[in-house]
Amino acid sequence: MTANPHMKELDITKILEKVPNKFLLCVAAAKRARQLKEGIRPSIEISQDEDIVPVVTALEEILAGKVTVVVRDASHEEELLDKMDQHLTTELSNDEKEEKEGKDDKKAKETKSKSKSKSLAA
Repeated sequence: MTANPHMKELDITKILEKVPNKFLLCVAAAKRARQLKEGIRPSIEISQDEDIVPVVTALEEILAGKVTVVVRDASHEEELLDKMDQHLTTELSNDEKEEKEGKDDKKAKETKSKSKSKSLAA
């Protein structure tokens, strides 16, 4: 994958020092990026010749300490993470079932098709 020459490199480990976990970082950066796309001005200096990439700008703001992530209730955070984990596990198992059923249907059609062509040839 080729890197965009206009985008800055960010050290994710340094950003994670500002946020309790990757999930919250993702949510906070996405929320802030949406705000930036809707026209809210960035809280960091951006040069005129730079392309503004909302997600990168949001991450830079978090790294600079201009945007902070606050966890009001740690038990609520754990509950959300558990729900997401359950949802993702369910989605993955459903996808696997659908994929298997699709393969089984394909095999059944191939077998049926072969049996038809054999009976025509006889």
